Amino acid sequence: QDLTGRWEEGLCAAAGGAGHRVTVVWADTSVQRQVFRYCAPRRCAAEDVAARLVPGFLARASAGLGRVRVVHRVSASRLDKTNPTGEYLRVGSAGTRIPPASSEALAEYMRAFQVCGRCELSRYGSPHDGGYLMCRLGGHGERYLAAYSYGIDAADDWGEAISRATGAVVHQYDCTIGGAHRPCSPPCRSVFHDECVASRELNASSWRRRPSSLVDPSWRYGTLASHLLSNGHAEAGDGQLLLKADMEGAEWEVFCE
Repeated sequence: QDLTGRWEEGLCAAAGGAGHRVTVVWADTSVQRQVFRYCAPRRCAAEDVAARLVPGFLARASAGLGRVRVVHRVSASRLDKTNPTGEYLRVGSAGTRIPPASSEALAEYMRAFQVCGRCELSRYGSPHDGGYLMCRLGGHGERYLAAYSYGIDAADDWGEAISRATGAVVHQYDCTIGGAHRPCSPPCRSVFHDECVASRELNASSWRRRPSSLVDPSWRYGTLASHLLSNGHAEAGDGQLLLKADMEGAEWEVFCE
């Protein structure tokens, strides 16, 4: 991939790849549109480049910079596949186009981030991506039945910090990493689940009925309610569970459920 304008087609072809022109439309940033070239395996369709490879590359790049950026749309087209008019034969895209919000809708959205009450804030997890400001927990481990951490990637800095601070077991969920996570070390206690969360349960047979290049058919999705039930926490009282969801915006649909 090349974000600086330098591009050597021969190197991509020699590596068995095909060049793609990628356009990324960002959300909530001063640079709304970014265009660059990306070398992908030749067997990959443009849809797969736009829906899977480029978003993964952008997520890793953002994590390396300690930043989180939201993508509204990604499109990709093969550089060597054009028709006589110059238009691309195949364009893959992922994401949704969201119209500008009204002032009323924006005000309602911002109210969702207001803290209810007052407390002393403390950061749990790493100083960058993987750490989050929360009300200081105070070390009362008996108050918490468990913690739930969604979207951990390879390591769960937040979950490890929470388990150490409270003594609670942290249930870690991520279906996209194939079990390649870093177990937390004692006194941290964790249980890894090779599953993601969604507003409804989905599995391989579900994706076969609804073919899409946006997700891997092997990924499994359960609902928040089903996860609580399977772990024995469906009847937990207020304040007995802790939840962290970092899923690039996908958590809002889950909360509505």
